[in-house]
Amino acid sequence: MRRFLGQRGMLMYRDRTFLAIIPARGGSKGIPRKNLRLLAGKPLLAWTVEEAKKSQYIV
Repeated sequence: MRRFLGQRGMLMYRDRTFLAIIPARGGSKGIPRKNLRLLAGKPLLAWTVEEAKKSQYIV
C-alpha cells in the first residue's frame, strides 16, 4: 500500500478503493424526513451521494 499526502494535506492511498457508508436517519425531531427534503431540486441525501461518487477511491 503506497501512502502519500494529497494537495490538501490529507493522507491518500494509491491503488486502493474503499467502501463508503453514508449514515442517514429517516427521522428527525426538528425537521421530519430531513434527508429526503428537496434542496435546489434534489433530496439532501442525493448531494452527499453524488459527491461521494465523484471520488476515484470510493467504489
